Amino acid sequence: MNTSIPMQIRKVKDDMGSPLPTPPISTSVVWYAKGKVESENQQAAIVTKIEAPGRVTLTILPPRGMPIHKQGVYYKDDPIMQGTSPLSVKQQCGVWAYPDGKSPAKAHYVYHERLLARRHQDLLDEQQRQAEAAQKRKELESGGQSPSSPPPTA
Repeated sequence: MNTSIPMQIRKVKDDMGSPLPTPPISTSVVWYAKGKVESENQQAAIVTKIEAPGRVTLTILPPRGMPIHKQGVYYKDDPIMQGTSPLSVKQQCGVWAYPDGKSPAKAHYVYHERLLARRHQDLLDEQQRQAEAAQKRKELESGGQSPSSPPPTA
C-alpha cells in the first residue's frame, strides 16, 4: 500500500481542524499592500473571484485613482504566508483580511470544509482500492486461491 496516502489523510485531518475562511464573491475585505498588516497600509477591496480556500482575486479601491485588480491574494493568516512564505507573493499580491473588529462568518469556512471532506473521502477510497488490488495480487501470486477457498480437487 502507498505510504503517502496515510500521510495525506493525516494532513487533511489536520487541515480540517483549522479551515481557511473564503469570503463569497462581492464581500468587502481589507487589502494590505506587500503583506504588511498595518492600519496605515490598508485599502478597501471587493472579492471578485474565489481561487482556492483563503485565496481570492480582489478589486482594490484606492482612495484616489483607478481600481486595481490583484490575483492570488492569500488570507493574512494562511500558513503559506507565515514564516517562510514566498516573499515575492507578499510583495506582488499583498494579503487580505476582514475589516477591523469583524470575524469571519461561519459560512465563510464551508467552502474549505467541503473541499477537505471531499479530499478525505477520495483518499479513503483510493486507500481501499489499493488494498483490494494488493489482495488480488496476493491471491494471483498464491495460485489464484484465497485463504478461505477450498483446495482444488483432482
